[in-house]
This record gives sequence, C-alpha cells and structure tokens, in this order.
Amino acid sequence: MKQKYTNWNECIELREIKSLRKLNHTNIIKLKEVLLVSDELYM
Repeated sequence: MKQKYTNWNECIELREIKSLRKLNHTNIIKLKEVLLVSDELYM
C-alpha cells in the first residue's frame, strides 16, 4: 500500500483490512497481523 497513515484507527477502518481479517478459505493466506510503523502500514 503506497499511502501514509497518521493513526492506528485510520488503518483499521480500511476496507481491505476489514475484508482480509474476515476471510477464511483454504486457498487464501490468513491475515495474522497489521503493523503501523512510523507512518507506513504492513500486513
């Protein structure tokens, strides 16, 4: 993701993160954690 984020709440509300957290399928890797380091988001 090529966007800068200023706070954690802004990151958690992203549609992509919400969707990935809910997915549960054998052919899709489960999202384990989301990290906000400085102003960059890592999944």
